Amino acid sequence: MTVISEPQLPSQILRSVKDENLAPREARLFEKILDGGEDITWPRPPFPENRQLIYDGTIYSLSYEVTDQEPATSFEVRLGLVKGTEANSSTINYADLPAVDRQKLSDRSLDSLEDAGIVTGLIYSTREQNSSVLVPEPHYSVIDWENGTRAEWTITDTSETTVDKYRYSAERVASVAEYGQQMRARFAFDLGDLSNDQREIISNAISGENYTVEPEETPTTAFQSLTDRIQANEQVQALHEPSTTHWGGHYLINYDGELYWTDLGIRGDSLTTAVTN
Repeated sequence: MTVISEPQLPSQILRSVKDENLAPREARLFEKILDGGEDITWPRPPFPENRQLIYDGTIYSLSYEVTDQEPATSFEVRLGLVKGTEANSSTINYADLPAVDRQKLSDRSLDSLEDAGIVTGLIYSTREQNSSVLVPEPHYSVIDWENGTRAEWTITDTSETTVDKYRYSAERVASVAEYGQQMRARFAFDLGDLSNDQREIISNAISGENYTVEPEETPTTAFQSLTDRIQANEQVQALHEPSTTHWGGHYLINYDGELYWTDLGIRGDSLTTAVTN
């Protein structure tokens, strides 16, 4: 169990556009959508429909429609080690690549390659291939990056596919603070009167000590009663999602004047039950 504030609640269940795990192109696309949008060509929806995302302290809901479809090719590419250091006519600097090639590599976080010896997949529409020097027939076999990394460009496999053109729209849902207030109003609950044994379980969970019941053990009456009381309430989730009823999950508990993010679940192959911080 961890003390949490209302503005911190949305980030527990919604993804942030500035999340370091979000692909760079997805972040750029989202910003373009907010600026009025443009048709986005992608082999799959870059953002799921009805997904809510956090951006600069505001939560947005996304929707899209497919406006067109284009033939494309998926290229499996190996960026291998290069023997020798001298550049020749088969070498091109990353900065000199056409915009379409730089964009494709950047989308895979390869705009600043640290080490050669990787395999990746790139999808080019037929239209994009007409502007490329790397596909379908490479004009160059070696790419030099500004940081000094060199890699041999080899296409190892291809397959035909299609890419759809999406038109997204973004609707403001609420500020992070407003959304957090709504989450607390909907999900937070009091535990009511507790026995001394139940208070000890809660105190241990707050201090970071999990209360665990192994499969071969029988839960104490205090623990069973406490988990039953917690499970009688709604699990925390995005406000636009339907309620879930599976065992365990995240809960918001008002306890001794604080709001706690609480995890009640089954852990590991042994099905260990725990109230965790």
